[in-house]
Amino acid sequence: MSVKQLVKLYEQGSGADDVAGQQLVRMGNKARDELIKMLDDPKVSKDDAGPIAMILFVYFRCEESIRALDRYADRQNDPKLRGLIDSMKKMMRSGPPPK
Repeated sequence: MSVKQLVKLYEQGSGADDVAGQQLVRMGNKARDELIKMLDDPKVSKDDAGPIAMILFVYFRCEESIRALDRYADRQNDPKLRGLIDSMKKMMRSGPPPK
């Protein structure tokens, strides 16, 4: 499956998110870079941006992901969304997600 297809699968939840996340992790930096590219696209829908941000948050905690979230937040007018992204970035900087 492509990264875009895996994002759509992740959006379904109910276990599909775990399957998609693990497949993206196996794809490694190539998947991370594609997710960042998708999030950087000014035309990315909020329906896709949310799951992409969550995938980066859960599976790809690194400075590149944090910078991508920064760029996305800078394009948003919604203060709640910006606050949520700021919280995600702080948690990402604090270390790996709990197992």
